[in-house]
Amino acid sequence: SGDPRFHGFQFVDVVHGWAVGESGVIWQTNDYGVTWTDEFSNTTQKLLAVYMVAPDFPRTWTGYTGRQQQRIIEVGWAVGAAGTILRYQEELGWQRWDSPTDKELAAIYFLSPELGWVVGENGTVFRTDDGGRTWLAQASGTSEYLHRVR
Repeated sequence: SGDPRFHGFQFVDVVHGWAVGESGVIWQTNDYGVTWTDEFSNTTQKLLAVYMVAPDFPRTWTGYTGRQQQRIIEVGWAVGAAGTILRYQEELGWQRWDSPTDKELAAIYFLSPELGWVVGENGTVFRTDDGGRTWLAQASGTSEYLHRVR
């Protein structure tokens, strides 16, 4: 079929979500996942993970439906094959970002807009404390494929 194959998903609230996959596909929803629109990714590399950084504020509940208030995205990231790193800003969309490796990157996680990690093939771990401007290699103690980071 012509439908894309997705590898990574993230919802930042119950309304807004992103999915990434084969051939650089990035899709976004703003209606609970009912409909999805594709976003230009600037890559044809397979994407495996997406992580959108939103401010950490107490979640408040509205109305009788129990919906979370919508969260504002500060920056977003997607990673994948051949060390691909993409960075998202609302005003610029998805941009290719300098990568410290050509190894496949399987997961990405940020504690804040500045502090984050990527992991992947052959025990690859990199950390940034400046919003991805520089990535510092971290010892993982393994050569196994690392699938997740938190």
